[in-house]
Amino acid sequence: MRKTLAFVCLFLALMTAVCAVAEIRYVENPGAWNERLNLRTEPDKGAPSLGRYYSGVRVRVLENLGEWSRVAIACGRGSGVQGYMMSSYLHAPGGYSSAACMPHAWIAAERCEMVDVRGVRVRDLSRNEEVYVMAFCSGRLHVLTMDGVTGYIPEDAIAGELEEPEPDERIVREMIAVASGGAALRKKPGGDVIAYLSGGLFLPDAMLLSRGGAALVGVGDEEDALRGFIDAGRYTWTDNGANCDEQYDCYETDGELIEVIGQMADGRLILRRWRAVYGDPVVEISETGVPQGARLLERSGSYYVYHTRLNSAADEQALFERAEKMARREGLFDGTAEEAGLSMRVVRLFDFQYGHAMLFVEFVTRDGQVVQQAEFDPIGGDMIAFGANG
Repeated sequence: MRKTLAFVCLFLALMTAVCAVAEIRYVENPGAWNERLNLRTEPDKGAPSLGRYYSGVRVRVLENLGEWSRVAIACGRGSGVQGYMMSSYLHAPGGYSSAACMPHAWIAAERCEMVDVRGVRVRDLSRNEEVYVMAFCSGRLHVLTMDGVTGYIPEDAIAGELEEPEPDERIVREMIAVASGGAALRKKPGGDVIAYLSGGLFLPDAMLLSRGGAALVGVGDEEDALRGFIDAGRYTWTDNGANCDEQYDCYETDGELIEVIGQMADGRLILRRWRAVYGDPVVEISETGVPQGARLLERSGSYYVYHTRLNSAADEQALFERAEKMARREGLFDGTAEEAGLSMRVVRLFDFQYGHAMLFVEFVTRDGQVVQQAEFDPIGGDMIAFGANG
């Protein structure tokens, strides 16, 4: 997916300006495979530990405090366990694989109850059921089941000593997209179908199981995600979006952007709603489908053209005036755009892969050729870049 320099500038500017970030990071311990990072009750090395976590554990950064980050780690079906980790040991997902060092363990007891952070039962595990150990937490283990559910079990509930997982036993986290033509989402690799996902759907936090090549994915918020497996061969590495052409419809209605990203096995549609230009989308299983009166969006290259101001932007005329002033300063014309035979138009584009909007004022010739464009912050109206189209 081709990105403009202006979009990159917007993205970086916003990322550096926000301190309450709600971003995904992974624990990355610098030494041996069995080193673990403390989750502490306060941003202090002397504060009590809520658990010691292996490399590869997924955390959600709620607030970046510099040396420390306030994070949440999934636990059961609640909001997750929260605490503080040192920021230098958390790395962002990128266009590369990130292998987790979480060791395997097998349940020793006939029955083992797994609970959430509040002690509420999540599910029962049976003898010889396999789990990944995420952390040691004062007499209990924070574990991840093979189907992606997390919770706590007693430390003595597992059999034997923990050993370093072999390369073909590790979880690999990678950004992937559903392959062209779509893919079935299954309860287990090769198993019953839960839903059908549309081709090109971007899945930023897939866990690839080296054995068999299936990918465990979640669609939606991590605590309430529609979760299942995509068989090997039905997904592709995104290469930052280059091989990820969306094959589903997108709509605009009532201040929202809505993607139809698939359907459940029983025929109900899976919708992803963007209620703000910046922020996380909400995924829902819809009984009624796309709202009546929704407008089907058109594609513009790798983006979708939307019309409604999802957040307050500067007045359109003010944008024109500022863009025109910059164009004169850059020598595009003297006088006014109209005198130079150019018209101006506002174009709003949305990138569903990254969840970011772009706002442009374009200078257009009488035959429809775009000769220059000015990009603005779609929320505050500040100019970000001015340059040739493309």
